[in-house]
Amino acid sequence: MNFSQIYGNEDVKSALIHMVKSGKVPHAMLFEDKDGGQAFALIQAFVQYLNCENRHGDESCGKCAGCRHIEQFTHSDISYIYPITTSSKVSGKASDIVSDDFYSHFKELVIDNFYFLENTLSTALGIEKKVAIISANESRNIIKKLTIAPLSSKYRIFVILYPEKMNQSAANILLKELEEPRENIIFIMLSHSVDEILPTIRSRCLDLFVRPNSNEEICSTLVEQFSKKQEDISGLLNILNVSIGKVLDKLSENELETLFYTYFSKIMSAIISRNFLEILNIADNLSQMDSREKQRSFCLYLSERVRDILLINKGLGNLVSCSNEQQEYYNSLVLKIKESFCSRTMLSLDRASMLLERNVNQRIVFCTLLSRMFYSI
Repeated sequence: MNFSQIYGNEDVKSALIHMVKSGKVPHAMLFEDKDGGQAFALIQAFVQYLNCENRHGDESCGKCAGCRHIEQFTHSDISYIYPITTSSKVSGKASDIVSDDFYSHFKELVIDNFYFLENTLSTALGIEKKVAIISANESRNIIKKLTIAPLSSKYRIFVILYPEKMNQSAANILLKELEEPRENIIFIMLSHSVDEILPTIRSRCLDLFVRPNSNEEICSTLVEQFSKKQEDISGLLNILNVSIGKVLDKLSENELETLFYTYFSKIMSAIISRNFLEILNIADNLSQMDSREKQRSFCLYLSERVRDILLINKGLGNLVSCSNEQQEYYNSLVLKIKESFCSRTMLSLDRASMLLERNVNQRIVFCTLLSRMFYSI
């Protein structure tokens, strides 16, 4: 990530560039941002510029070993800390696990999206709907790393996401390091609620306020970095507290909705036409979705559509929220399937979702699910 790829917040970019050029890099910085804003992108551009071996003016080269490792999130001297708790994706007690245990899941999310939302991160880590914290054990893990000299660069850097979620013990341990900073150690924090951070920690950090982006800056970022269409973006820019991440999340949600509806239509068409080979092909495609979270989301989506069909069958179509085209399609399905199909399918979907959460082979899960639907018609 280069600074030129970040639209807006010129004052923050200038300040970060000046720090590196002057050799006066603060030992602790606090980026204040809104959910889905530019702070994480700015942090990545800064640490890449700081560690670049061949800087060109105000930009990192993007080609040296330091730049490549940072872009791939494999740099040995940079650690990322974020709130966690027990998860189906990581074994261990809440008192024992640390951010490093979740790193592969964190990396998978952020390597392609620097504008992720807090709830998107929680989902990626498998801790959605749970209270996550930065614990004392996490702070102790940081202290252990502080004893190790940087291996491939001048600085050892700790990027701490959402420090407002530190518990008191964790904050107190970290505070000691901020009060007596060690040489060549940098703490970079990103907060969405700076007022909730321990005042003694905040007072020892350089504050950097990341301004919300204009509509033009959001459009430019999404078009150029994520290949989104401007006409798709325009209708979402009036969202309250809009940010790059929120618009991107909504666009992804719309695209996923379209994909899921297409799969739903294909499944129902194959079932009604008694095309079992097509059912197996669809099951194979579903098993190759890029994450189990997306597969479980599809099961939930399919369950909601089957519920809609059941409501229409019961004369409660007024409770179904969908387009006129979808309403007509659902009405046509009601004439072709039994009421028992809906109840059986919803039970099968609940079981499929549970099996996916337990890491059962996806191909087996979807072949079994769609076969049961095929024979329940």
